[in-house]
Amino acid sequence: MSSQISEPPFLDIPSKSKALPRPLPGAVLRPHLLRCLLGADSRLTLTVAPAGFGKSLLHGECARLAPPDTQVIWLDLLGHTPLPRELLGNIAEALGGRAATVEELCRLLGRIRHPVWLMLDDYPRHASPLLDACLEDLLERAPQHVRWWISGRLRPAWSLPRLVLQGDVLELDAAALAFDSPTLQGLLSARRIALTAEQREQLLEACAGWPALICLFLRDATADTLPQLLASGTPLLLNYLQREVPPEQLRDNGLLNALLERQPQWFESAAANPSARQVSSPSALSALLSKRELAILQLIASGLSNQEIADQLCLSVNTVKSHAWNINGKLGTERRTQAVAQAKLHGLLG
Repeated sequence: MSSQISEPPFLDIPSKSKALPRPLPGAVLRPHLLRCLLGADSRLTLTVAPAGFGKSLLHGECARLAPPDTQVIWLDLLGHTPLPRELLGNIAEALGGRAATVEELCRLLGRIRHPVWLMLDDYPRHASPLLDACLEDLLERAPQHVRWWISGRLRPAWSLPRLVLQGDVLELDAAALAFDSPTLQGLLSARRIALTAEQREQLLEACAGWPALICLFLRDATADTLPQLLASGTPLLLNYLQREVPPEQLRDNGLLNALLERQPQWFESAAANPSARQVSSPSALSALLSKRELAILQLIASGLSNQEIADQLCLSVNTVKSHAWNINGKLGTERRTQAVAQAKLHGLLG
């Protein structure tokens, strides 16, 4: 008699991932993009743009609007580069199984009877040939009922000939995600900010439609102060550019290059002014951190270890470590104690 335990023929798993990002208050939802993505019949949706174009927000809202019979798996890679085996294992674990190879994961996916959306957020920000090759193989071999949603700042080195020939790839770039006049007008109306038509066009042109930059300007601008702020940039804007736009992105991205040519003073000020890294108000400091990062920072301040934080928030220890690394990067600190001290200094922890 065989001692092996046979696998169940099918997997029955929850329809929503617990890791879905929460919608941000005041976030700008763009119905035309949602209709485009949700109405597409593609097996891969690839959204690539610099930081601050609403990639995660857009994919997250699509996840919340997924059909009731669809299993949604959301994995936030935080821009880091996992080993192929690690990523395959994390996907399999989220599906309720185990896998260390593409073949094993495809077999696991084949045991699922209902549609699956696998959503990888913040794909690695640096070239990763090994991971790209692994994902390309997986995308080509995965069952038809699996739809992939992948977002990031750097386009993976995929060719995907079969999917492309079948019309199964939908790509969105910065141009598709940039704010246009109707979107900006909707944002201004929601925030009760009055700008003339000429000022709206100036703001769109100066920022090249970049959503994050526009929102940062609108935190401080009025109709009277907008021209001066567009000329010099705001401290929060300079801080954002310094943290989120590395020099190599300026060289390699057409939109960023155009913005650099149009507004060189913003980038020069950000690079030349280290004090731009220091944010003076609690509201500005909290704007740099996500809700998850703020929650983890609170727990760090209370003296909990990474393992204790992971247990309390139902996260992996590696995810907690990644968030802590991001917190240090955004606050300009190197250690947990420094991050807590910086947050307390600005009254962020009460």
